[in-house]
Amino acid sequence: MKMLRLPFVRTLIFCILVLFLLVTNKLTVLNFFVLGGLYSLIESLMAKKELDVETGNKWMDIGWVFILLTTMILVIIHTF
Repeated sequence: MKMLRLPFVRTLIFCILVLFLLVTNKLTVLNFFVLGGLYSLIESLMAKKELDVETGNKWMDIGWVFILLTTMILVIIHTF
């Protein structure tokens, strides 16, 4: 459970789930918005309660943004 306090791990799980649904052709608009909404809700709750852990490693603390952007770009490319 301690690993889930890292934003990097939560984002990695979200992105793997989205990419798995994309590859298996199960990613619909509803699935995407439900997953995105749940991800956003979890992130806002973690930030509000100050439950996030900082590792001091720049790539671990900020690297989740690049993973999220890459996943969103792959989803957009795949939908065209």
